[in-house]
Amino acid sequence: MDLFYFIRIFLGTLMIATAVLKLLSFHSFTLTIRQLNTVIINPAFTIACVISLEMLSGIFMFFPALYLGGLLFIVLLSISFIWVSIRSKKLPGKITCNCFGSLIPETLGDHTIHRAIFLIALALFTGIMDFAFGGKAVSQAAVYPIALGILQSIAIIGLYGHLRILLARPEPE
Repeated sequence: MDLFYFIRIFLGTLMIATAVLKLLSFHSFTLTIRQLNTVIINPAFTIACVISLEMLSGIFMFFPALYLGGLLFIVLLSISFIWVSIRSKKLPGKITCNCFGSLIPETLGDHTIHRAIFLIALALFTGIMDFAFGGKAVSQAAVYPIALGILQSIAIIGLYGHLRILLARPEPE
């Protein structure tokens, strides 16, 4: 499997995982949205939009005809995450990120901005690669490499989560 497919699978798996983890810690994510006071119409609508766009962008990455839409959603979501992170610096107290639900405890901050910029860079790279090859970079991949890519993506997300948890622990005295 080449880098192009792995990035698509990674982005798709990542976005689906973030949506599912937000659903599993719905109360915590609702609290984050309320703390940020960044509602479109009402908190429930904002939450539905974020989770739906994350899920759709992830699913779209697995379909050759739809993945450019998925890339667009990822870029838009990442830009909104950057805006939310900047906004959170102006609010009192620390606000829980909930990027991966309550599974990975972290607060909004510069690392959130860096992660969003990284996602934008990956999305732009895949879009540019598709454009450079005239759409020929998108084709049907075999099931085995896709499954392997999903498992590798889950492992990367798990390692990231484990590192975040280890770094968040206080030093023993």
